[in-house]
Amino acid sequence: LEGGSAEEGGLVPGYDELCALLREPLAAPLQGMIDSFVKALLLRPPRPSDHGMLHNFLGAMESPFRAHKLWRDAAEDEMLLTLDALEAYILSDPAVVASVLDNMPPAMLERDERLTRRMWCLQFIRAEHLDVSKECLTHPAAIISRRLLQRMGEVPSPQEKLECIFRAARVVFRMLNELANRNGRPAASADDFLPVWILVVLRAQPPRLLATMEYVSMFRSPRRLCGERHYYLVQLQTAAAFLEAVDAQALTIDGQEFERQLAEREGLFEARRAAAAAA
Repeated sequence: LEGGSAEEGGLVPGYDELCALLREPLAAPLQGMIDSFVKALLLRPPRPSDHGMLHNFLGAMESPFRAHKLWRDAAEDEMLLTLDALEAYILSDPAVVASVLDNMPPAMLERDERLTRRMWCLQFIRAEHLDVSKECLTHPAAIISRRLLQRMGEVPSPQEKLECIFRAARVVFRMLNELANRNGRPAASADDFLPVWILVVLRAQPPRLLATMEYVSMFRSPRRLCGERHYYLVQLQTAAAFLEAVDAQALTIDGQEFERQLAEREGLFEARRAAAAAA
């Protein structure tokens, strides 16, 4: 099982330390319990409803870890990081998240497919259509944010995915505050953030976005799904809902021009799909 690499910027703090300690002979009983749970989890393809099974196991493992010689002297924050890393360790198999996403309710899978298509078709939306400065989308921070959102689809655990969301959003907020300070304006607010965030999400086109957000909400430890990270997950949900429903009235664009460009992109999408099916 592998955790976050240096390229990912340590998406799961304490992961490497946990792996190293679990390799110690003294940790064999704990490793045995973890291996038994993973085997039970994989007896059949994992489903969304298995989040309760995971949370129950992680709760049951807290006392054995706290009592174990290798972790007995750990500070409270270190122990919380260890339990976070254990969650990521258990869910590090890409087959687990793939199975959970595939087994989301059919209605959500259909919505996800429609949203993927819609984001591709809405690429004609520009910064001025949401009354955003063009500088916001050409700034290096916007590129970094898009890459982080795309990276969300490549990492398996809910903690890693949530960290990608958090870092992507924080980069945007810092960019807005930097631009505001440079131009002598007040610090950025949530009202300044959301339209830029919507555009960043639109340009990133994260795959299976709705199912991924549901996976994070269900499988991330409830007591750790809080604070800024939860706030930015909600902001991502808000951006997705906007893109699902957006029309000309929500933008600064002529209604007929919106419909023309949308129809053109929809035609291109269907042509690409037909060509791919025929290949």
